[in-house]
Amino acid sequence: MPTYFCTTLEGRLTAEQKRKIAGEITRVHCEVTGAPRFFAQVIFQEVSEERHLSTTSSSSTAISEADAPPWTSRE
Repeated sequence: MPTYFCTTLEGRLTAEQKRKIAGEITRVHCEVTGAPRFFAQVIFQEVSEERHLSTTSSSSTAISEADAPPWTSRE
């Protein structure tokens, strides 16, 4: 089952915004793969502002190692 993870700051998105984002991710996944809608799942992970790092030279962001999903382990 394909799983999409969305990481955002705590309180940044409302439940309605999350629902819309999840709906669009699911729509695109199904459009591209031909899979049924129930195959895709979207998981939102919220991190505190203290654990969210933002670079000053570009608009890209990084998540601290403490908040990184377990499959990103560097071991």
